[in-house]
Amino acid sequence: SNSRITYLPLCLGYREQTNCSDPARVGLECEVDGHVSSVADQIVCNPKIRDRESLCDDGLDTACLELSFSCYIHKHRFCDGIQDCADGMDERLCSDITYQQ
Repeated sequence: SNSRITYLPLCLGYREQTNCSDPARVGLECEVDGHVSSVADQIVCNPKIRDRESLCDDGLDTACLELSFSCYIHKHRFCDGIQDCADGMDERLCSDITYQQ
């Protein structure tokens, strides 16, 4: 038995993952083809489909960081005070970052 899950789009370019009617499933909002839309959380920075083309006109839904083998998250979830990665890398690395102005 093959336990690997394959994500296949229902529509070309995963377009079915836009305009979510359930607010709990919205990953982010952006412009898609010039119109404000939502993109489903399940597709934002999903490591199983990381090579897909962006749905957002500005590429926001594919602005992801690979912090470790098990941590692939959206850049807005990095150092936000909430641990999103199982290994905690998204918050642990924050103390190592310095900003020079």
